[in-house]
Amino acid sequence: MISLLILCSLAIAQDDPWGVEDTSSAEESDSTAPFVIEDLDTPTKEDRKRASSGELSPQGHRISPLGGSHNMALAEDAVLGGDGGTNVTTLYTRVVFDDYAVAISLPFAAYRTPDGRTTDLGNLLVEGLVTLSSDDVVHAVGLDFHFNPGGQPFTWANEAEELWPGVGANALYQMRMALADDTALLLRGSFGIHASQGFEPFPKVYPRIGASAGIDQTVAPLVGIVGETTFSYWDVSPWELAGLLRVDPVTGIRARGGFLFPVFTWAGATPIDRPGGMREVTLLLDIQMAI
Repeated sequence: MISLLILCSLAIAQDDPWGVEDTSSAEESDSTAPFVIEDLDTPTKEDRKRASSGELSPQGHRISPLGGSHNMALAEDAVLGGDGGTNVTTLYTRVVFDDYAVAISLPFAAYRTPDGRTTDLGNLLVEGLVTLSSDDVVHAVGLDFHFNPGGQPFTWANEAEELWPGVGANALYQMRMALADDTALLLRGSFGIHASQGFEPFPKVYPRIGASAGIDQTVAPLVGIVGETTFSYWDVSPWELAGLLRVDPVTGIRARGGFLFPVFTWAGATPIDRPGGMREVTLLLDIQMAI
């Protein structure tokens, strides 16, 4: 009898004397707790900057790159054919600061004159672009201006303000849109006012409006093609088609080669007095290096 009383007193003193604690309330509280999904890390501007370091962005012949890394380039344009004889060697450098990019290019011309071949400096071109977005569709706006640093190359390859001595400025808009993982659409528009020394066939002051559209497509590992069409007026070559093959042998190095076809020049549809005919085509070569 005494032992039974002791056992009952011990049972009363314990919260769960028989080891069958009721957990239904805890289960209910757990089942009603909100389901929380942890936030996934989204790439920051700094992450995108690190990811693009050492990369070369898609670009056309007239269409500038957007984003990517700082880079330098050496380009050679050679006008071939009966009306050819002009070679343009261009030094190019581009610096990127977050959403801002500044590019400077300086062409050197070698061309024919009645007294034989000669060389001279072309127009120094400075371009600034501000990237407004950096997702699948990239928009950018900016300005460019050119002036002659002292040369007198009275010739041209295809673009009016590249060599012929003068000054001018353009407002710019560009867009790059990913059509697929290996394909990008490139667009560029410009409008500006330019002035030259007024020697024929160039007017003394002229407005210039331009529009370019291009496709950059990777067709094999390290290999891609670029196609571009450009319309501009006033220009000695108002409508052109360009095709380039690009090769990226290692990250940060790109070589391109192809041809530019001055379609309106062939048709005689130019603002200067030149007969039509397929008498020239421009060979395009360049090599780029990310820095």
